[in-house]
Amino acid sequence: MNRLHAHTRMLAAAACLLLAGCGGAELPEALAGGRWQRTGRSFHSHGRQIAAAKSDRPELLRQEYPLVSIEDDVYRDTNTEVTVSVRVYRFASTDDAYGMFSYLAPAEPVKIDAGDAAFRMGVVMVALRGERIIRAQPARGGIAEDALADFLADVSLRFPPGKPPALASLLPTLGVTTERNPLVRYGRSMLTAARWVQPGFAGQLGLSDATRYACMYLYANGKHMTLFAAEYPAGAAAETARTNIAAVLAAQAPGSRVWGEGRIAVLYYPSAAVD
Repeated sequence: MNRLHAHTRMLAAAACLLLAGCGGAELPEALAGGRWQRTGRSFHSHGRQIAAAKSDRPELLRQEYPLVSIEDDVYRDTNTEVTVSVRVYRFASTDDAYGMFSYLAPAEPVKIDAGDAAFRMGVVMVALRGERIIRAQPARGGIAEDALADFLADVSLRFPPGKPPALASLLPTLGVTTERNPLVRYGRSMLTAARWVQPGFAGQLGLSDATRYACMYLYANGKHMTLFAAEYPAGAAAETARTNIAAVLAAQAPGSRVWGEGRIAVLYYPSAAVD
């Protein structure tokens, strides 16, 4: 499957004004009892500023996950002169932050202990904490992986914790035995679901900005499988999606299942290995 990128959309005007009015700083001048001292900072809390801030695909992010602010800080270790850059993305809700975190994470992320959830990709570490995603990486000089993880944890734990969206929490409870502990992907529209659902199936699901979805890639009973759940604004829409996708899966993916009730549709079908 495709690898992941991406980051956000526009924002709640009232929240922007509130943040701008108080200066917006979310992180202190010093961390870890004064060992880390801030040497630089920038803050973005307006749509144009956010779009101009460094991000992989701002047009995608603005459409899918509303972003309230971005804060960039640089901290210097007073003992070693090493500097670390940290970026705090604040989203409109914990669901938005969870969705973007799951979208950015590699297919099989190297997990680290920082915040509610965190992963490492090269020298970059990314943590999810409530409605925020925090990214840390060395800016100058070398820093041990454990030390960077401790730095990220210190930053992350300064913010309130969150919990996964209800649909994302549902998937692991559906009784599918897995041989791994897969990451659940969460999103809202076809824009991002297209990365997780095979093209021939996606068109039958009737996804839109009014829907929510969650997806896991599994390795179960020696096979690569996809477990996908979508929540629709009405039971009739969910029933139509269940009927349409069941016919397609029966023809193209032997061994698949479709079930659900009310506004939920669940798919379980063989899939290719995740890249």
